[in-house]
Amino acid sequence: MPIVPEFRTLVNEIGVTPRNIFWPTDMHLHNILIDKKTYVYWYWMLYQLTFKYAYTINGERIERTIKTIVFDYYKRIEGLFAFAQNTYDDADGIQTDLDLLICQPYNNELAQNRQTTIHLQDAIKGRKYVTGPYAYSNPLPPSTPVWLCFKFQEYADCGDFILETLPTYTTGPGRCGSEEDNTLLHSYEASFLGYPVTFFLSTPTPQDIEGCIDNITIEAEFYTPR
Repeated sequence: MPIVPEFRTLVNEIGVTPRNIFWPTDMHLHNILIDKKTYVYWYWMLYQLTFKYAYTINGERIERTIKTIVFDYYKRIEGLFAFAQNTYDDADGIQTDLDLLICQPYNNELAQNRQTTIHLQDAIKGRKYVTGPYAYSNPLPPSTPVWLCFKFQEYADCGDFILETLPTYTTGPGRCGSEEDNTLLHSYEASFLGYPVTFFLSTPTPQDIEGCIDNITIEAEFYTPR
């Protein structure tokens, strides 16, 4: 089990590196709601995620196991990192892209306050400029709600199907036309470290494609304190 090294660093009111600040929520960009205490623990202690899943397309079962990239503590102190992995299966012609955007915590109250502004360039440089109710300088309560974005997208080169977590947001080569063009074949609620995340399997040609999600499990490995 990985051992966390001893280190000392500055943190902001959220409990992470000053480069990572609260963002106003985007209704299409978040799908995991946790409290601040859990978010801080994940940010500093989450080591790696392993995804094991299977689905069936026209009678053919597809099974995969994917591990995310491991980020050391230097990256966490620098900020702006994500637990991610991008793979391509030559044999099946299937692309997989996944990202847990741990560096972008969202908050509903920021989105509801039109006076709130966040300057991204200042955030990247380690400075924060926030107006409105979150122009704070004191630590936030552990119960503060934090939204995170977990994006998962797997699709065939031929465009027959797509398996994803954010169907109203996702664009790019995996998206076959608009969301209205795709027919939902099946949905599956998986547990992401104890929090529900829904996966959607859809196709632009339901007359030719049948499919279902068989199972999805997400395993996490955390650093162990020294």
